[in-house]
Amino acid sequence: MSFALRSLQDADYAATTITPPTKGQKRQPLRTRAEICANAVWRFLQLRGYVDRQHQLTAWGKVLDSMLSIAGPQAQQEKAALLAVELMRFGLLNADTMFSAYSGAPSRSNDIDKRNCMLVSRVACLGRLIHQPRGYSGPLSRHILAYHSMVSAVQASLRDMLEICLVTMFLEGGVDREREDWMDIALQLPLFDEDSCALGVMMLHYLDELLVREDPTSETTREEMTSKSQGWVVHSDFKASRELAYRLWDAVYRGVKTAKDSGEDVQDIQMWDEVDQWLSLRR
Repeated sequence: MSFALRSLQDADYAATTITPPTKGQKRQPLRTRAEICANAVWRFLQLRGYVDRQHQLTAWGKVLDSMLSIAGPQAQQEKAALLAVELMRFGLLNADTMFSAYSGAPSRSNDIDKRNCMLVSRVACLGRLIHQPRGYSGPLSRHILAYHSMVSAVQASLRDMLEICLVTMFLEGGVDREREDWMDIALQLPLFDEDSCALGVMMLHYLDELLVREDPTSETTREEMTSKSQGWVVHSDFKASRELAYRLWDAVYRGVKTAKDSGEDVQDIQMWDEVDQWLSLRR
């Protein structure tokens, strides 16, 4: 995903990716797995409005690129950044009360702290808890689980669109069909596997517990909570997972600021600034 976006920032290279229409002239089909997957991703990005017809980044393309620059190069981190942008565009990346009938929402302190805890937890919901290959045992939240169901629906729809781009390339005869690496191609495309909401649940529980401390911003309090929190989710690396959630927050917040600077409609930019400042005191 990062390669597909950043390669188009080179205007000379982007120009070479535009194939002019030809009549009666057979094009050379794509053969290698790398070029097939790259072309499928480029088509997907254009369909979703991240790349225009001239293969230049749109405003939303720049937002996604700004997130990717912080989120990290791994496939899971790139997926989280893409889902964050898509949820933002749908107006779903917020702290609104969506599932009042479900338990597990932030419950400590005042309404502002609850709002902040909710937004950070929903962003963390896009990431992956660093966990041993053993069964999960830890805190639960029906509220976060309900929110994650929307994330899963968005991811499934995007994956369907990406696969349609790939299939269309084969149907149009633009790809060599005499091959044996069908599964390898499917696995190399983004959005293949789905993560749980465990990281979001962990961050909600951690921040919620931190709020009842006498001084939740002191270094001593945070160290005590870090030591205590490791026992909440056994078989996991709590500290590394929390840092991953913080990094994901930084990436999404950068994307929100980029979207605002680009003139895109961002819901309640002041809230994002307030939550970022609130979280910075508790990291």
